[in-house]
Amino acid sequence: MVKQLIGGVALAATGYGVKRYFEDCCVINGLINDTLDKNSNEEDKGHSFFVDLSNYKDVLPELKEAIDKYVDVKVKLFNGSLRELRTALLEIKNLDKELVITNIELVEKYDFKFFHNETLKNIEKFTQILQKTKHYIDKHLDSLDTIIISSNDFTTYSEEDKKFVENFAYLCTTIDKIDNSKMTYDKMTISREVKRGFGKVETIID
Repeated sequence: MVKQLIGGVALAATGYGVKRYFEDCCVINGLINDTLDKNSNEEDKGHSFFVDLSNYKDVLPELKEAIDKYVDVKVKLFNGSLRELRTALLEIKNLDKELVITNIELVEKYDFKFFHNETLKNIEKFTQILQKTKHYIDKHLDSLDTIIISSNDFTTYSEEDKKFVENFAYLCTTIDKIDNSKMTYDKMTISREVKRGFGKVETIID
């Protein structure tokens, strides 16, 4: 089964043959073409990227449209706004980088075997939260840039700026934790850890 790949520092550090892996995999719904092109050059090796391939062949038909949209929004978030945010945070000295980069686990996703209407509604809600998250990040990236241009040393920041930066670092960690969690355990409903994670994201961006 083809599983999920999240790239960046973690994959680069392990010397993982990302491009070769992709070339050996089936192209699913055209989601990986742009990523391969963007990461084929030597200078791009250290950048983070995201492609969701986990259990994608076995999506329950009743959920496929909703999951397709969820994955599409998530890929755009990870490859765009979240990538920009993570890159900016990594420039800050004396900021706990564990808040920005979490351990990567490969987990099976979307392996629902039974349809439940509440599950469909939750996936649609999660998609909306990811869309709002992208808007939230885009809205505040200029402010983050201003802080970093002024100083890239976290210890010199005002308490207000520290809270601002830590809030974004926590957002990165929370989204990563969601994405490294199984979406379902009983093959029908959304796992509580994923629900909690999206609840935390809502709290951050509201």
